[in-house]
Amino acid sequence: MSSGNVIAVPDVGEAEEIEVVEILVRSGDTVQKDQSLLVLESDKASVEIPSPVAGVIKRFFVDIGAIVDEGDKLLELEESEPDGSMPEAEQPSISLDDAITTGDVEDKVATPSITQSPSEELVDTPTEQFVVSLRMPDMGEVESAEVTEVVCAVGQAIQADQILLVVETDKASVEIPSPCAGVIVRILTTEQQSVVSDELLIEIRAVAGNDSQSGREIAASQQGQPKRLVDAGTKVPVAAGQKKGRKSTQAELLHSQTGASNLAHVHAGPAVRKLARELGVNLQQVAGSGKRGRIVKEDVQLFVKTSFNAGRTQAQVTENRPLPDFSKFGPVKKVALPRVRQVSARNLQRSWQTIPHVTHFDEADITELEDFRKLTNKEQAPGKTKLTLLAFLIKACTAALQAYPRFNSSIEPDYQHWLEKEFYNIGIAVETDAGLVVPNIKNADQKSLSDVAEEAALLAGQARQRKLLPLDMQGSTFTISSLGGIGGSGFTPIINGYEVAILGVARAQIKPVYEGDVFVPRWYLPLALSYDHRAIDGAEAARFLVHLGGLLSDLRRFRP
Repeated sequence: MSSGNVIAVPDVGEAEEIEVVEILVRSGDTVQKDQSLLVLESDKASVEIPSPVAGVIKRFFVDIGAIVDEGDKLLELEESEPDGSMPEAEQPSISLDDAITTGDVEDKVATPSITQSPSEELVDTPTEQFVVSLRMPDMGEVESAEVTEVVCAVGQAIQADQILLVVETDKASVEIPSPCAGVIVRILTTEQQSVVSDELLIEIRAVAGNDSQSGREIAASQQGQPKRLVDAGTKVPVAAGQKKGRKSTQAELLHSQTGASNLAHVHAGPAVRKLARELGVNLQQVAGSGKRGRIVKEDVQLFVKTSFNAGRTQAQVTENRPLPDFSKFGPVKKVALPRVRQVSARNLQRSWQTIPHVTHFDEADITELEDFRKLTNKEQAPGKTKLTLLAFLIKACTAALQAYPRFNSSIEPDYQHWLEKEFYNIGIAVETDAGLVVPNIKNADQKSLSDVAEEAALLAGQARQRKLLPLDMQGSTFTISSLGGIGGSGFTPIINGYEVAILGVARAQIKPVYEGDVFVPRWYLPLALSYDHRAIDGAEAARFLVHLGGLLSDLRRFRP
């Protein structure tokens, strides 16, 4: 792997266009022996390059995205101890062509150790049977691995290279294949069991035929060899369908049956797979943004975020949780929910789960506004629609939205943009016998105060008579929910649909305000602004509500 203190590209086998996809250390970093330094990737495999000794990184000869070939210099390493270098004969040759094609197996996974059972005698006949022992490969400094899948059974007839087990460490996941055709005699491990290097896993009664590479030859060729990563010259079994005389790679050994595991189609490194396990993410559902579709950490994080926004979180389970049997405690009566309330309940549930709500509270002095409203209504001709506080709120909110366009927007699910709408459709929450509905005043900025009052009254009447059209409830950009006619000092409204804010209004109250040397009565209107914290910060919400309160307090600041 190295020439002196220079780390070079290892034996690449038949791989083409090897790319440096990750650099895991920096110049000046102190590294330990076997610590991963870089990640190389070809069209067939991805492998981490470990440090052969402890030392300090002096310099790099490549950068991320560089295309390299076998023997090219990668980096220079200065050993921390004079005698800490590895003898040339002991340095393992790691072939990219011999790595797992999905990037699961790095420098710690060796080919299965196969030993002949001493109770069996080899006879050179075409139909001789003997038992081979499949042992756990040497895992280097990793103390143990977990058996995640056992995909065979005692008495099962198997083919050469058929996957028998899947084991996993914190750095790698590997499928253990059968070295030969035969019948499973014993399985000495179970799923979720920890295993260590050289531990006996499975015994196979194999049949030695006239093939050029039988299970008998495999066992004989590997006797006495160290159970480490296979060197370039080590004999390994020839996979089914290969030409005689060609060296079989680990990739072909472990993936001769590509359908044996769904992980074979996932292109991701050990760190990404570990993160996916911790977050409970199925990597098969994640789209990779790296080279040749490689999945990186950012892809996993984005998948979790978008899944949350789509309402596919565990919190959604509570929506359909069954009720306890209340009839054990007394009489109950089941009443069908109106269709409107069913739809409203689902929409509110989705909004509450997917939007991080924050509510900011304030109050506005509406003393002059109320005096103007009462005087105007007294002077209006008979039969003309009276001005309500809601009409003033709609016009004031429209003016505030023009000053703060962020509140008249929608945030895209991928968090890349928000859409600032240049029209102002103000929704009004209307209570009906069937449930809550939210029609909206279209283009409120283009209508007079009287027009807004008339349209609001018309929509509220149609809502209670169930005569609203679908278009009446579509396209709102901001919503007002007013409980002023009923009571209460404040509440936290839930954001409607794809909006980013909603205004809640409670009942106005007279409060004594100290002016000069005396207290004077003033009308104060409680305001509650719920906003989507993904799109709006707390300071922006406070400024918006202060601006709105100023408009309501002084009619000269906007044209009602």
